[in-house]
Amino acid sequence: MDTEYLINSKGEGKENMPLHILLCEWALNNFSVPSDLSTAAVYVLLFMIAWYGVSLVARLIAAVLWPLILLASAVVVLRAIQFYESEQAYAVVHTVAKVVADIL
Repeated sequence: MDTEYLINSKGEGKENMPLHILLCEWALNNFSVPSDLSTAAVYVLLFMIAWYGVSLVARLIAAVLWPLILLASAVVVLRAIQFYESEQAYAVVHTVAKVVADIL
């Protein structure tokens, strides 16, 4: 670490410090490292439980929202079919396909 980023005992010198060095200093001062293996194993286990919980909630939200997205798109498609005549619908689909093909 460069000497220009060292912090004196009063905490001065933090205002010019890069963010990653500041966060590293903060973590070293505020988090304790476990002294035995059982505490580290508990930390890992708690992290895995929290990760599983977050992924379970995300999957639940996706499972609830996906049918709503399908239903809304079906309503839009059915309204478009009802509104346009067959020639107009073909022209709209053809124009959309051309635009998507140009983008890809």
